[in-house]
Amino acid sequence: MSMFQRETAKRIFAIEFNDSNFVLKGEGDKDPNYLITPLGAKLNRVYVVGVATEKENLGTEEEPLWRIRVSDPTGTYFVIAGKYQPNAMSKLGNADTPCFCAIVGKVSTFKSDEGDILTSLNAEMFKTITENDRNRWVIETARSLKRRIGLAKKAKNSEEMPLEELVELGFDEEKAESFRKAIKHYGVADIDRYIRSLEISLKYVLPEYENKGIQHTPGEVDEEDSEMESVKSAITTVLNGVGEGSEGMEYDKVYKSVQEDFEDLNIEKFEEAVGELRTSGSIYEPVLGNLKLIE
Repeated sequence: MSMFQRETAKRIFAIEFNDSNFVLKGEGDKDPNYLITPLGAKLNRVYVVGVATEKENLGTEEEPLWRIRVSDPTGTYFVIAGKYQPNAMSKLGNADTPCFCAIVGKVSTFKSDEGDILTSLNAEMFKTITENDRNRWVIETARSLKRRIGLAKKAKNSEEMPLEELVELGFDEEKAESFRKAIKHYGVADIDRYIRSLEISLKYVLPEYENKGIQHTPGEVDEEDSEMESVKSAITTVLNGVGEGSEGMEYDKVYKSVQEDFEDLNIEKFEEAVGELRTSGSIYEPVLGNLKLIE
């Protein structure tokens, strides 16, 4: 690849981005590095959208280094903007949070002392957007995820498949090669996990999606909707008791507290409710694994 060719920014949900820990190093000094996801997406630059919260200056007033958390329906991205991208740094620094925002950023990875690969984004572009803009991004990103899920279901044993067979299944050559590398590194991806995230995302921005392919009477649908609203209300009630200035409440503690009112509540239903509250900008993760209300 030419050193002057800029990588296309790809749409990706936080869940798939944060599940990724396979860094494909460039062959030469000027060749880019890539983050390969469990579903085979090959990422260098990404385009993400969500609710921006918890802005913090890690630098100085003279030379700021902004860190911000951005939540989509599936999870949270950590975004950095500093002096090397002055336009993004300025706009991010002047943004009032919480707000809906769009970010184009370069993938950054860091290896912790424990050997874990941690992912974040170095912002190249930051702008505030509307809720409708966010919803359109969710739909387009869901389409992209759905395509990867469909191909992954067809090619579970792709590590041993000839490239030509993968192309016949619907991959182009580059995607076939990166998917094969993903299988070798991660093993077979947890498809159900990504299908669940896809459904949560679409159900929030497209309420009619909830009933597609599912046979319900109107009364049954209304009852389920009512139960979901009750679960979301219980979550916000629990989080309302968290003091200001705290780092929120641990995910499991919120789940157990809500279960006291809903004995039959399973983790999938709880995750669905949390996903809808995240998407609506009602709650966020101030730190990984904790939940907190957006005031």
